[in-house]
Amino acid sequence: MFRKRKASSNRGATIVAKNIDASMAAVNVTNPPLQSAVDAALADNYWRSLRYFSVYRLIIGAVFLIAFLVSGGGSLTSENPVFFLWADAAYMALALVFLIAVWRIRRVFNLQLSLQVVCDVIFLATLMYASGGANGGIAFMLVVAVAGAALVGKGRLTLFFAALATLAVLVEQFVRSLTFGASSDDFFNTGLICIGFFATALIVRMLSKRVVANEELAQQRGIELADQ
Repeated sequence: MFRKRKASSNRGATIVAKNIDASMAAVNVTNPPLQSAVDAALADNYWRSLRYFSVYRLIIGAVFLIAFLVSGGGSLTSENPVFFLWADAAYMALALVFLIAVWRIRRVFNLQLSLQVVCDVIFLATLMYASGGANGGIAFMLVVAVAGAALVGKGRLTLFFAALATLAVLVEQFVRSLTFGASSDDFFNTGLICIGFFATALIVRMLSKRVVANEELAQQRGIELADQ
């Protein structure tokens, strides 16, 4: 009698397990279209953010150019006005190329973002060199660039961008110390800016992850309501 009850309980457990597997299979069949729709909506948002980031870059280059023309190469370009002008012109040209690429080529998102951020770091560090180094206001534009990349980017690229900006600022300060000389205050300001890169990247990345999670949930619920 005990063996019969055990066998019947085993058959019952097998039937329940099969039912669970069948229901999970049904969920897996139903969920992929929904998940693909949510992923497509999130991808559109990422590309839209990258377009805004590209427009911002072009505007910043234009602001630098207008400031140069208005001041006549004054305090903004205290070290080398001609070098500043050529660097800013090249920065604007690349910003326009990146903007066109984002509109026309919706592929290799991480590669496009990385190229844009590398361009930001190189040219903003170059403009820093021509405008007084870490004591100038352009240094903080690099912090904004890192924050924008953290908002738009994904995963560990955020820390890579912060490390790249840190390396660029340190190289700029080293070259400046060899060319023009540097005081202890200059190195202290450079260190604070480098710390700011990583702090900004980490904080913005944590906030953006929560925003993306909430947005994904909202997209999923919106699609489910539309299908009802």
